[in-house]
Amino acid sequence: MNRDLTNFLPEDKKRAFRQLYLARVMTALVSMLLVVLFAHIALMFPTYLYVRQEYDVKAKRLADIADTTEKSKQEEVSKRITSLHANLERLHGFLAQPHSMPMIKSILAISGKGIHITSISSSSGEPQATAFSMRITGVADTREQLRAYQLSLSALPFVSSADLPLSAFAKEKDIPFSIAITGTTTP
Repeated sequence: MNRDLTNFLPEDKKRAFRQLYLARVMTALVSMLLVVLFAHIALMFPTYLYVRQEYDVKAKRLADIADTTEKSKQEEVSKRITSLHANLERLHGFLAQPHSMPMIKSILAISGKGIHITSISSSSGEPQATAFSMRITGVADTREQLRAYQLSLSALPFVSSADLPLSAFAKEKDIPFSIAITGTTTP
């Protein structure tokens, strides 16, 4: 069979036929493209709705978290202020005690080499009371240094007793200690 078919139409009809054929092919392609596009849009619409819903849920959750965080920060600040007021009252009561600062200065002045004081706590009952008790806690490097520190505390003029539990001498080095001091603020 011969592939070269003879076309007896005039040139202008041939051109019109080709243009009409090309227009029909293009129309078919555009129609198929539109069908695919609309099918794609129709299939993607539920996905869009799902993503939009998830976005709204996440945005609401983020707003709730921010609100909760802000409330917790306000509560934390309020608790901190209450705690600071309580500490301020305690310090005011402590400073109202007669001769409390010179006693602490003299206790800190005799802490020698090898004695590491970690805290000093005081209680005297009433602000104007003359009797007091203190507890000094810390770590001593050796037994000898701890014993010397206890004796020097006992030698202070305002201290009536400096009690150190016997169990503090169980270790030889790095000895944690807690010395209870009682005395009067009047000489």
